[in-house]
Amino acid sequence: MTGHESTLFVVVGFGILLAGLLAIGAGRRVRTATR
Repeated sequence: MTGHESTLFVVVGFGILLAGLLAIGAGRRVRTATR
């Protein structure tokens, strides 16, 4: 694995993690808004 590939892998992994956190945050906002 080259340095470029490892960097790309980290960026993709961070993007997925960030997207997951945003999805959880949005889900909590929707639940609190409906109540």
